[in-house]
Order: sequence, then C-alpha cells, then structure tokens
Amino acid sequence: MAGIYTIQQGILTIQEGNLDEGARLIRIGLRDPRVSGTDRAIALVWLAETFADNERKIRTYNEALQADANNAPAKERLNALMTAGLPAMNPRSTGEITLPNPPPAAKPILPNLPTPTPIPPPMATPVNLPPQPTFNAGGVGAVSPNFPNVSPSQNMVFFRTVGILDGPHGVATGFFVTPNGIIATTRYAVSGMENVVIALDSTRQLMGRVIRSFPDLDLALIYLDVTLSQLLPFSTQTALPENLDISAFAHSGQIARGRHRSTKRDLKSHWFATTIRQLPDAGGNPVFDDRNYLIGMLTRNTSRSSPDVFALRLNVILQQVELYKQDLQLNANRSYCPSCGSLSQAALYGAFYCEFCGSVLPNARSHQRYPVPQASALYNELSQRPCRNKSCGVRIGYYNGKCLRCGHAF
Repeated sequence: MAGIYTIQQGILTIQEGNLDEGARLIRIGLRDPRVSGTDRAIALVWLAETFADNERKIRTYNEALQADANNAPAKERLNALMTAGLPAMNPRSTGEITLPNPPPAAKPILPNLPTPTPIPPPMATPVNLPPQPTFNAGGVGAVSPNFPNVSPSQNMVFFRTVGILDGPHGVATGFFVTPNGIIATTRYAVSGMENVVIALDSTRQLMGRVIRSFPDLDLALIYLDVTLSQLLPFSTQTALPENLDISAFAHSGQIARGRHRSTKRDLKSHWFATTIRQLPDAGGNPVFDDRNYLIGMLTRNTSRSSPDVFALRLNVILQQVELYKQDLQLNANRSYCPSCGSLSQAALYGAFYCEFCGSVLPNARSHQRYPVPQASALYNELSQRPCRNKSCGVRIGYYNGKCLRCGHAF
C-alpha cells in the first residue's frame, strides 16, 4: 500500500532528525483512504512529535485516538500534556498545594514499523516487452491482467506508468519517454512544484525533479534517477483514423476507454480530440491505440462546447524532450523556473529573475536582490535609451518593449 510505505519513510526520516521532511511524508501517506485504524493512529502520533506547539500536539493525539481508541502512546502523551500544569495536593499539609515540575519531553515509544523495501538497482539488460493488453469499448475499468505495470522478469526495469502522489490537484499519472528517466505528465499535475514524489509501484517511491514544463501544451517533464531497459512501444503514425479505439491508463490501474473523434473547431495541431469524459485522476495518462501503441497523453483540457477531453500527441511530447536536451547542450547551467516552466540563464549572470516571466528564481528567493548591470542584455534593458514618453524621459531601461518606470511602449 503506497500510503503505508510513505508513512514508513516519514517515520524513518523523523528518526534521522529531519522533522519537517518526515512530517511532510506522513501527511502524504495519510491522504491514502486505505490507511485507517491502527496504522493511521501510529502515523498521527509520530506526526504530533514533530510539532513544538502543545495545542497542535493535543489535537493530533485526539485524532489518533479517533482512529484507534486503544492506542497507548496517544493516550499517554495526551494525558501527560493535559496534566502537565495541574497543581497537586501536598499530602502532608491541609489544603496546601504545590506545583509540580513539568515532565521531561518524552521520546516516542512506538512499535517499530517494518523497514521499507529497498529499491533494487536498475538493470539494463534488454528483454522482450510483456504481453500486450486486449482493449474493449466501454468506460473506466480495471487494468488488464495481461499487462502488468512492472514486468515479472527480475532482469529488466520496465514500467507502464508511474504515479505522482503529492501534486496540488491530487494523484496523477506519468510515463517514461526516455530510458534515462525522463517522465512525461501534465503541467496541471505538478503546477509550480519543483520536486514531486513518484511511485514506481505499490512499494517503491522516489523523489522526482521537475526539469521543464510547457504550460501552453499542458506538458511537464520530470527527471527520476533510474535507468530503464525498455520503453512503451511508440506509434510512428501521425494521422489518427476517425473513430480509432483508444485507451488511457491511470497508475491506479483504471482504464479510460473511448475513441478519437474529429472536431469542427479550430483545434491546434498538438492536440487530438477524444470521446473520453471521465478521468480516473489528475491526468498524464498514456493513451494507446487499438494495436496497443502509445500515441499520446490524456489531459484535462476540454472545449467550451463539449466535456470530452483532449490528448497531447506523442510526437509533440518527444519534440519537447529533444528541445530540452538541445537547451542543455547549449548551456548545461540553466536553471528551471517553476513559475513559467522555462530554463533560465539568469544565474549565469548572477541575476535573480527569470528572463521569460520576471519571477524570482528558486535559488534567489532567500537572497538580497539588487540591480545586476551585466544582466541588462539578458533582460533586454536598453538603459542608454531614454523613454519616449515626454512626461517620463528617464533612462531606467526597457523590458519586453516597455519602459520600466511608466510602461510606455518603446
């Protein structure tokens, strides 16, 4: 169970002294509705140990007892906090009371959870793909037993899908598009996040890093430190037949089935329309044709006139992957801007702002910011030219063709 595994990781992280990260992982694990009873209570007790505020501790211990009324650690800690300031009667006098010294902070005495299963090192031995699934027309259904997410072979690394567990819009799906660990999903699934928790299967999770995104395409690329021996079978067909049967897989095991359809509206070439309306998660699902070849990725984009969702074509996804690689070849020191998804060169100039959207870059958020003259060319600041607005006329410079003081167009 993914939630239990994440909670175990959080507890181990807390035991190593990293309270904030451990608390974050436990919160992620508690989102899994299958975590209940004893397991939920244990997770909440550990979470309470990360709080310095006694009021939050008390509230969290009560939540633990709601999940498991017999949880002894929660009872002990709650009683200790509730009675810490209670005056005690002095038995050797009449009516005189003394205040007890506050009890020392108790270390967690919780049952040890099993150590999470370590992720085996990836293998690079090429093997044949597992048997392809047989798709039937219908709605959202269970995954075909003939198409497991992970190949049963121990000599290969192959995943049909991966799960994105902590996205801002809930659980989403992604899939590998390069053997060296680049995953495609939707921009909607990650929004402005820089790192996300990736579930390879029900027992193995890794931290993935968002490396590039294209909001206009609803596409995001994530890097995961794994090596695959086999990818999904890609389709080389660019023109999709009308009423082609398609199936979109979610990491949860559900399948959204539908057809490719034509549309009378002016649809941009990177999309194709589907008859799928019910999505199993936040998107990013690989879409297969009737021959079980990958043809695209399901998004949550729809038109105003129809609730049917659009899919992003596979060839467009692969083009953006190549664009990302080319950008790195030109300059390997570019930094990712989570606000707009671009690769910024600002850090090379010692500057602080993305030259594409103007937002503060992640590595500069904690720094004191100041003008950087050597970055004026990067930002298109023509400080030697005065503003053409007669009521302004300053030489503060231009950005995106507008005066930085009054906004007058150059």
